[in-house]
Amino acid sequence: MIESSVVNGVFLPNRDRIFEEVKMLNGVRCPHCGSSRLHRDGYTGKGAAKYHCLNCGKYFNDLTKTIFEHHKSLSRRCSTS
Repeated sequence: MIESSVVNGVFLPNRDRIFEEVKMLNGVRCPHCGSSRLHRDGYTGKGAAKYHCLNCGKYFNDLTKTIFEHHKSLSRRCSTS
């Protein structure tokens, strides 16, 4: 039987790499108003960068409006459980 860590290493993407690729493709923009006028405000417990939009005043992070937004935890590798 194959260990889950081996399967995760082959089939599941690295969380940090995904965050960086999304930022490189889209640039960081407010998901609420689309502005690029942002202040970086540290990191969440999940490791996602936090931002404060200087245009609309809302706070968001790298996981906002993604399938991982409401997950309680996100490991270094995405998990299927």
